[in-house]
Amino acid sequence: PQIDCEARLPLCKARCCTFTFALSAQDLDEGAVRWEYSRPYQIRRRKEDGYCVHNRAGTCQCMIYSQRPSICRTYDCREDKRVWVDFENRIPAP
Repeated sequence: PQIDCEARLPLCKARCCTFTFALSAQDLDEGAVRWEYSRPYQIRRRKEDGYCVHNRAGTCQCMIYSQRPSICRTYDCREDKRVWVDFENRIPAP
């Protein structure tokens, strides 16, 4: 999807990077993504705040953006009420 994520990060705080999801076989084969050893094939998360380990604390930017998981490449937050009350008017969910 064509979403200017960088411009919206100060508002949404990369809330999508707190979601739990399974990695695809392609993600594993590419070898860039870290996963949970206790829950094989789920994205690894930081214990202190629940964000994906690839999310840079403070800036919310993805440290593996060009090799991010396939679900991240195709995710569309515009209608996701966990992220936005109103996407067009830039009102994040509480």
